[in-house]
Amino acid sequence: MSNFISEECARKLLTNRNKVNIAVPGIGNAVQQVKGSIVATVRSKTQPFATDIAFLVLDKPSANIPISPTDSSSWKMPNVALADSTFYIPGQIDIVIGGDSYWELHTGHKRSLGVGRPWLVETHFGWIVTGNIHHSSPGPRNLATNDIPLEDTMQRFWQNETIVDDPVLSVEEDACERHYVSETVRNTSGRVF
Repeated sequence: MSNFISEECARKLLTNRNKVNIAVPGIGNAVQQVKGSIVATVRSKTQPFATDIAFLVLDKPSANIPISPTDSSSWKMPNVALADSTFYIPGQIDIVIGGDSYWELHTGHKRSLGVGRPWLVETHFGWIVTGNIHHSSPGPRNLATNDIPLEDTMQRFWQNETIVDDPVLSVEEDACERHYVSETVRNTSGRVF
């Protein structure tokens, strides 16, 4: 399970980027081509904890989470340090931590917020809110999902999805390629002369 970081966040870190060419499969066998990776030190704001994590760089690693505002006013929240105190408001996700790294960050402690409510899970970054909630429409809803039919969501996904087949080139290779392609003449059989 890979870790992902948004292009915007990776640029702000000003860290060295490695060129990669990795196909990342997703929902419905959709594939996204990843062209870069970085290693970044992730630190806790509340505890003396830091770890280096390798990230694959994506334009947007996730949709906003939650998809829509969540009313948590009736939840009996214990007095704990939350990793995200505005978890109930949709917000941009800059980092997605994969399963391999997640267990290094999880402390093993969790608390239930009650039947039909999510769980609090303790990490080295603070407590996170995760799981299903019940709301006015039938059945549970996950904080990371919405009520839009799957077909509509997949249609929007395919409209926005682009897969790049170009090889990954360094800055020097790209400049060379542009120079020689503009200077090269090919005959009808494709041979360069």
